[in-house]
Amino acid sequence: MGDSYTVEGNVTFTATWDEVVTEPTEYTVTYALGAHAAADAELPASVKVEEGTQITLPAAPAPENGWQFTAWSDGGNTYAAGSDYEVNAEVTFTAQYEAVPYTISYENLNGTTVSSATEYTVEKDVTFATPSARTGYNFVEWRLKNADGQVVTSTDGMTENLTVWAVWEAKTFTVTLNYNYPDAPASKTITVTFGTTFGAASGWEAKPERSGYVFLGWNENAQGTGKAVVGTDTVDKELTDYVLYAQWEIVGIQVTFDANGGTIGGENTFVLNVTDATVAEGEVAAPVREGYRFDAWYTQAEGGEKVAFPISVSGKATYYAQWIKVWTVTVDGQQTTVDNNGTYQLTKPEAQEGKTFMGWASEGSLLYSEETTITVTADVTLTTVWATHNAIATEAELLAVLADETASEICLAQNIELTTAGINVTRDFTIDLNKKTITFTTGADVPAAERIRLTAYGTSASERIALTLTNGMLDFATNNNPLIDGSASMIFTQYVDLTMTHVTVSSDAMGVYFAVGSLNLTDCAIAADGSYAVGTNASLDGQGGEKYGPVNMTITRSLLTAKGVDGAGLLFNVSGELTLTNTGVFGGRQGLILRKGTATITGGSIVSTWADAENADEFLTSWGSGTAIPMAALVIGDASKGVYNGDAVLTISRTQVRVSDDPEGARYVYLAGDTADGTFAKLIYACSDKQMTALQAAGKIIVANENASVEVKHGELNHHDAQPATCLEDGWKEYYQCPDCDQYFDADKQAVAWEELVIKAAGAHSYGAPVYNAETKSVEVSCTYGDDTKSATVTVGDLTLESADFTLSETGFTLTIPLTVPAAETGKYFKGWLGGDILYYPGEKVDVAFGGTLALTAQFSDLYQSVTESNVQLLAWPTPGSRAYALSDGVSITLTANLEGTMITDKLHEGIYAQVFFGEELSGTSDIVFRPDFYYFSGSYNRVDPQHPNVTTCEITSGGIGTAEEFNGAKLANVTKIELSKTGTTVTIVYSVGDYLVCTYTLTGMNAAEQTVYFLYDGANITVKNLSITSVVKTSENQWPTAEEPLTIGDVATGYTPKVWTSSISKGEKVTFTGTMTSAGVDNYDTLGVQVYSCGMPGWFFRGDNWVNGASSQTGNDNAIAAEGWTFTKSNTCGNWDAFREEIKNCAVTVTVDWTNETQIVITMAFGQYTQTYTITASSGELAQDYVLGFGFENSQTIFTNVVRTSVKA
Repeated sequence: MGDSYTVEGNVTFTATWDEVVTEPTEYTVTYALGAHAAADAELPASVKVEEGTQITLPAAPAPENGWQFTAWSDGGNTYAAGSDYEVNAEVTFTAQYEAVPYTISYENLNGTTVSSATEYTVEKDVTFATPSARTGYNFVEWRLKNADGQVVTSTDGMTENLTVWAVWEAKTFTVTLNYNYPDAPASKTITVTFGTTFGAASGWEAKPERSGYVFLGWNENAQGTGKAVVGTDTVDKELTDYVLYAQWEIVGIQVTFDANGGTIGGENTFVLNVTDATVAEGEVAAPVREGYRFDAWYTQAEGGEKVAFPISVSGKATYYAQWIKVWTVTVDGQQTTVDNNGTYQLTKPEAQEGKTFMGWASEGSLLYSEETTITVTADVTLTTVWATHNAIATEAELLAVLADETASEICLAQNIELTTAGINVTRDFTIDLNKKTITFTTGADVPAAERIRLTAYGTSASERIALTLTNGMLDFATNNNPLIDGSASMIFTQYVDLTMTHVTVSSDAMGVYFAVGSLNLTDCAIAADGSYAVGTNASLDGQGGEKYGPVNMTITRSLLTAKGVDGAGLLFNVSGELTLTNTGVFGGRQGLILRKGTATITGGSIVSTWADAENADEFLTSWGSGTAIPMAALVIGDASKGVYNGDAVLTISRTQVRVSDDPEGARYVYLAGDTADGTFAKLIYACSDKQMTALQAAGKIIVANENASVEVKHGELNHHDAQPATCLEDGWKEYYQCPDCDQYFDADKQAVAWEELVIKAAGAHSYGAPVYNAETKSVEVSCTYGDDTKSATVTVGDLTLESADFTLSETGFTLTIPLTVPAAETGKYFKGWLGGDILYYPGEKVDVAFGGTLALTAQFSDLYQSVTESNVQLLAWPTPGSRAYALSDGVSITLTANLEGTMITDKLHEGIYAQVFFGEELSGTSDIVFRPDFYYFSGSYNRVDPQHPNVTTCEITSGGIGTAEEFNGAKLANVTKIELSKTGTTVTIVYSVGDYLVCTYTLTGMNAAEQTVYFLYDGANITVKNLSITSVVKTSENQWPTAEEPLTIGDVATGYTPKVWTSSISKGEKVTFTGTMTSAGVDNYDTLGVQVYSCGMPGWFFRGDNWVNGASSQTGNDNAIAAEGWTFTKSNTCGNWDAFREEIKNCAVTVTVDWTNETQIVITMAFGQYTQTYTITASSGELAQDYVLGFGFENSQTIFTNVVRTSVKA
């Protein structure tokens, strides 16, 4: 082919052919084991066949246990084993398997069905649940119904149809057998088993025994009115706290013993059932009768025959007690029976600690003070009388204890007046007056030497006694005896250490006068009309020496007053030491006289009232005894020509020495030594004592002779190093200073003024802006002069702070928390920044002191929370019920309940259902969005009645119940569930009963932000049990503080209705207003008022005003607050009206209304330094509505400007 040929003439070409043979096309058929083939399954061999060959698919390889072969798959289609297949390409067939379904049947051992059969596969095991409760039995276990009957809990590892048996165990119960009569044996308990008889129980008593009685049987009621129970009765119910009571019938002869006015065992009569015709003595208790002695038993109540035990009886009989009258002697509650005209011996009781025996009393009167024998002709009641040392209440008790040498301390329980004898102490003794008064009253006919007073005597100077008086008053000012003059002492001690604390003494003569010993007065007041309030006895022994010896006196924080014109508050004229501290000493002629001894006076006052001004100079040259010396507030020394023979030295500090009204010529301090015996008088005071320094400068300290002097002392000088000046503080040169008078001295110890030592400061500090260091977490500010730096440590979680976040205050830094919010985990939201126990919000300002630390940590809360109410009670249609549930975006509500009864098909409203309303109140069916029911009616499972026009669509999808017969009463035993949720404008409701889905509602066009849901039930044949409602609510996320536009607040109109509504407030919100108030003329009602209005305005729910009407702060409220079930309290610092009036003329104002606590609204109003707080509290429940806040003024003279509102929702 393809050759060339040259034609040169006619030519014929003949074709020749060779035979061509074509090879057929072959394909391989391969088989593969699929999942769940048996491990030893045999795989068909692969084969090659020509294209177009028909093959028959082989039998399936063996499957795993619990699986079965379904088909061969070529990757696209499946083919049964044994089917034909035309091969036109390479192909691999893979065996396909499915799990074998097995059936589980549930039976009791008797073959009855426990529950419906279920299925399982090897892919999905079934765990056997505990079957429903069975009366009288406890479920034990499931067992296979086969020869072995092994225990099973699930189908794990099983591959066959199963029948399982429920194994039950009969319950046991405790039964108490109560023998049911007085003095019966203890009750007995036995254990019975459900389904068996009572008599089968171990310990059952078919016929208990009781002497004299016949057993009638057991009864569920103690009186025999209940159900009778015998041993052959079967336990056919579950028993709780089950008691059987024995029933008895008496037998024998009835003999009655009548107490005849008395009692036998607490009863008037005693009945004995006699079975052997004889009553023994021990069978009848002895009768008793108040005020009588039992004689014997008689056949009659009066007279009759006397009978004695044993008593023979042949028939029913009654015997009577007869009595003999007796008397009772009762001493301190202990009774003794005494025959009429008998005797009783009174014996002195043993001594008692802390008490003194006084005798025996009857009806408050002391009858016997010594041991004696009394004749008894009537009931006698005596009480032993003791004087209790720590509760002395009468004069008799006080004198008895003083006479009791064993007593050393008493305490008064009442005020006491002494009229028969005074107090004389000769041993160590303490009297606690216990804020009570002892009044010493001397009668008009009593000699002055026998006056009723307080005296105390020791044995000698070396054997002194201690007398202590505390906490009360001694009143000697009630004497009506004209013989007692001002020289008579009312308290006199010798060889005594007298201590008085918190004691007041009032005397119409002298007060305290003592010799040899010590006197310690603390917080006392002694007032005397006579010569001295306090004085010492300086009598001489006749040889020029002291008769009584030295005295030491210490007086602290006390007041001594001698009211007489010739009186001295304090006379000290013996050897010894006198110490006065913060004590006032007042006298008509002299305040204090120190004629001898050493005295130290610190603080207090020494005063002469200059009562005898006409005779002020009477004793300047002729000194007498006592107060017969020169009149002056303070007299130091003696000029009586050798009488007292001793120096007088007084050191005084910080004490006022004065003469009342500062009359002309008044002597404040008078010093005189005794030139006859060479004794000296000296006054010493420190240079720092301004009082004494002023008296000296004014010539009011008189030094009468050369044996008297005044000494002024400087303290040891303190050295101070030089201090350079700083920016803010002056410095100084090296100097010395007297610690007493503060005089300054230069380095050469020359007196100088402080101004000569001062080195002036360079200038004030000037700080820059705060700088925050992110690495060290500190904020700092430095003085431009470089000598002061202040800092604080601040962290806010992981946020990066900037210097611009801080401002400087006088005491530290102010941080404005950045508005950046940290990311929260799924299901959480950021709540705020926690510092200590305070939660702060982004944008809020927080102060931190210089040198302080502020560490804020991020706080997160759950975004959703679930709230469950159990055992909810529903109301029947058409009442919505007392509980409403809010359904809003992100909220779900789930109701579960058990229904019992019979569902009647083709009957309306036979079940439980929900109603959803647009409004908060039920005002008619037109407000109902839908009311779906899951009952079966006219061939359908639900209806919408009516559909609200705002609902765009309502799609209803039926569930899995096929016919009305399937939806029968048996299904009601399952749990009924209604689930509601809202997303955007769509509301979904799912109804189900057990595993059966009844229907699903999907409603769109629900544009209201919130619907109200009520649950109801209907149908007399249905009972609702175990109903609970769970709400899953999305937590409101925080809204951080945001400043709004400035607000203008006008004055209020009539009725206090604000002209400007400034804000609303919701539960969980805190609203703050800040601004400036200016008031030209403030009257009673010119300041800011706050009203809280309910949504149904105009009447206020609460009105809190901070204005002042007259002198009292005003608040207002009306009945609405009580109607809401709320109350309020207030506290304020606005009580000073005049100061408040000035404050509010121009001040900063902050008003905070805080509703973050669901049951409280707290209103705080701050005007400058004055605040008022109202706390409004719900008495029960919580408020469910929002409120409107109103602000306003009474008149236009007050202006509230620069108002900014800030809101925080928590």
